[in-house]
Amino acid sequence: MIFPSLLTPMYLAVLALFALAPSGPAPTTEGARPFAVVLDTLPSSTFAIQGVRLFDGREVTEGSTVLIQDGRVVNAGAGIEIPPGMPVVEGLNHTLMPGFIDAHVHTFDPDVLVQSLAFGVTLNLDMFTQPELLAGWRTEEAAGRASHRADIRGAGYLATAPGGHGTQYGMPVPTLESPDGAADWVATRNEEGADHVKIVLEDGSTHGTTMNTLDQATLEALVTASHRHGLKAVVHVATLEDAVRALEAGADGLVHIWVDRAPSPALSEKMAAREMFVVPTLTVLESVRGVASGRGLLEDAAVGALLAPPARQSLGSSFPAGPGTSWEAIRESIEALDAAGVRILAGSDAPNPGTTHGASVHRELELLVEMGLTPLEALRSATSIPARAFDLEGRGVIAAGSRADLVLVDGDPTRDIAATRRIVGVWKEGHAFDHEGLRTRVATLVEEASAPAPAPEMVNGVIPVSDFDDGTPTTGFGAGWSETSDAMAGGASTATMEVVEGGAGGSSHALRITGELMTGAPFPWAGAMLSPGPQPMAAADLSATSGISFQARGEGPGFQVFVFTQGGGAVPMSQPFSVGDEWAEVFLPWSAFPSADPTEIIGIVISAGPAVGAFDLRVDQVILW
Repeated sequence: MIFPSLLTPMYLAVLALFALAPSGPAPTTEGARPFAVVLDTLPSSTFAIQGVRLFDGREVTEGSTVLIQDGRVVNAGAGIEIPPGMPVVEGLNHTLMPGFIDAHVHTFDPDVLVQSLAFGVTLNLDMFTQPELLAGWRTEEAAGRASHRADIRGAGYLATAPGGHGTQYGMPVPTLESPDGAADWVATRNEEGADHVKIVLEDGSTHGTTMNTLDQATLEALVTASHRHGLKAVVHVATLEDAVRALEAGADGLVHIWVDRAPSPALSEKMAAREMFVVPTLTVLESVRGVASGRGLLEDAAVGALLAPPARQSLGSSFPAGPGTSWEAIRESIEALDAAGVRILAGSDAPNPGTTHGASVHRELELLVEMGLTPLEALRSATSIPARAFDLEGRGVIAAGSRADLVLVDGDPTRDIAATRRIVGVWKEGHAFDHEGLRTRVATLVEEASAPAPAPEMVNGVIPVSDFDDGTPTTGFGAGWSETSDAMAGGASTATMEVVEGGAGGSSHALRITGELMTGAPFPWAGAMLSPGPQPMAAADLSATSGISFQARGEGPGFQVFVFTQGGGAVPMSQPFSVGDEWAEVFLPWSAFPSADPTEIIGIVISAGPAVGAFDLRVDQVILW
């Protein structure tokens, strides 16, 4: 769920990861990205795991052997002989499980799929991303170029009303006004390669807002059209009333649980009889209550060693406490659904505050157990149950003929669900993930981000940042200015930064930022970023100041300032500003960026957008006041 209280587009998580990422060396593979780990040589996909406790996606068998050949499981169970010469992994005191399936994520860059695989998630089910991104990743999977990251299946665009949930982030979204457009809308998604259809029922009431939402006739038309194309129809809901609407429309599943009240036994039984499934997304619902759901993961050294700073920041954050989310109603609802036999699937809703890809599945499993599921039921919710619910052949189980998507952990998660965190090895189609390479890269990122920032000095009540009069983009403190654009996320927008003659108030120079915002990324951006810490991604304490001010003039499709904070993780706050032909002051107090903590600012971005088009912006006399 991307909640109405988010103030900026979700795609900016990409900006946080890459625009703020240090430019140090990446793994030695051509085209490697700063965060991605690409295996130099993939180990053999033929081997055996012996003496292991086997959870095959359904049941547990002690003392098992699993034979893998060319990325497929050949045989699994007790009493199986290992062919001579086959490499062997010792599984004593360990548990082998199918690769996890996260049944609710949002993905705007493939590097988060690397992180997913590190934590044993071999497949993500995406509920809202740009169709072009999804198609590109699927093409790479088919070509065998995605062994180092989790696979993805997705909906592409979500189905929502004009001005409805999903349209508030700036990304262009094709909306529906009536049932007459449903058939064409679904047909277009099918042509784009959607694996399922995500439909939004959300009026904002549980978040203290008001939003347009689809009527019942349009909902029913969307479900019918989805089934006509052989696509599952899943529905975003927040209230029990909307869950009933989805049930009556014939939807296949709900990708959130309602948060307002418990269902009647009759309703739960009806959902079970209709074979409807539910993805509760407890991790993000806990965050909506104002609780940093992922904070406990950060306290686990083994988990933290695989998390770069933006992921850590997100896990330590949360939404402001919402007015309409009842944890007790959620608990009673899950108990009722489980008792009635409704299928429950694990989904994290990463990368919302309090979550991150991969690691949050482990927190979701813990919350499901806290809500009354047994550890075995929780493990099924992340393996065989989503595989059946979404018709994912060869996934979610360990059996002859299945994919060798495997997770080996120390201990017994069928008794202690927290043991899923103690990962010994992960294989995707028999290829081992390079955890050591990821740990090394993450350690470098963490060290660079944790370097202490010198306190900037006040001069006449302000902190000078840049006046550009020396002909360079130097700053009075921090890591300085850098160009940033959505090219980092596969977009086509451009930004060029240069110091030119002719500044504000007759000064000698100014910073000129030119470029063009173009379609192609989930949401286009291009501009210049100020890193106030000693290096990108390092936080600076700017609490001695009240805001930022600068002179600007130029033309373009609009402009915005983004503020990233350590506690906000991948989600920045934003404020628009306007410019004209004459120099004018842009004056933005930190209070204009709700929830932005000035004690831990990691980046300030002056960007064109959100509309596409060419821009030419000049900036001068940047100060913190």
